[in-house]
Amino acid sequence: MVEADEESKCVRDFQKYSDSVAILTSLYNLFSKKPELGRYVGIEKKLFRKDGRPIVPDFVVLYDENTKGLLFELKWSLPDNPTWLLEEIKDLEKYFEDLSGWTNDVKNVEFHDLVLICHISDIKKVVKLVEVLCTSEEFSFLRSGHFAIWGWSIVASKKGQREEELRIEKCYGKIRNIKIEQLLNEPAGIIISENVLQYLRWIFFFIKQKPPLTYIIAVLMQHILNAAPLDDDQKTYKINLDVILERSKIFFPSWDNYDNKTKQFKRNWIIEALDNMVRLDIIKKERDNIYEIPKPIYKKRIPLQEALCKDILKMGKIKQRKRYVKKTTRLSSDVKVGVLDDFFKKER
Repeated sequence: MVEADEESKCVRDFQKYSDSVAILTSLYNLFSKKPELGRYVGIEKKLFRKDGRPIVPDFVVLYDENTKGLLFELKWSLPDNPTWLLEEIKDLEKYFEDLSGWTNDVKNVEFHDLVLICHISDIKKVVKLVEVLCTSEEFSFLRSGHFAIWGWSIVASKKGQREEELRIEKCYGKIRNIKIEQLLNEPAGIIISENVLQYLRWIFFFIKQKPPLTYIIAVLMQHILNAAPLDDDQKTYKINLDVILERSKIFFPSWDNYDNKTKQFKRNWIIEALDNMVRLDIIKKERDNIYEIPKPIYKKRIPLQEALCKDILKMGKIKQRKRYVKKTTRLSSDVKVGVLDDFFKKER
């Protein structure tokens, strides 16, 4: 049961990052295509409180000739535990402080609002809690007028009969951006079509937050390490680390202009992923940072993220057994379960 839970969490982490990229890039596309809604400022843009402490909303917009602001906080999932959920909601209060540093030319705004974006499956419990909390003065920041909750869902294709699309609907509250409110009041809210989603997923692969190891490996295998043309009888090819890193740059776009090369490129993410691919025996490493890549690079009958999670968990358990087994072959009594620690270290 524990192993199944670990594997399920691993796959969820992969999907969480993938969906987060899809939602944030869809917002980026929306404001880029419809500048009358607002001016895109940044994804994970750093703003500053009065005491100088930084705060980093997921998505930042200016509107009304840069005099007003709008912040978006994305939650891929929220806890069922009432105490933990309450802490998540309490944490939103920091976004209602006076903030500065919106852009180089806009230090302050007249006011700003917040939109919390949740998965549609979390909407009922979140809205129910907010409706209760906002009646007290302590949580007045949650009241409609400067705070709203939107629900998102990605409807997957069903046997080719229905295209995939991203839907964003208003579920609670109201913000002071009239044009966005009008857009959300339309039937079905905001719909991002399959064609747009496919385009965005081809252009954007990473946000600033460090991805799960499985996600980085998947991008490397699907878009970088399989790029070399091979003869039919050629079973492997060799590639230098510098070439891999150079190719990887295009998958870390600058959010100001995705045609520019990255300002966010994380060399250590790629090297960490390559090292683990060697440990998993997916690729081989030679001297002078030369990697030998097989053809096909990774052939499995199950979805890529599931296969990677299974292999990484298996590798972690083997490593853990070697670490804790005594010479008598008996396990010590203080063996700890933490098989993902070495492979999913997240930046904080």
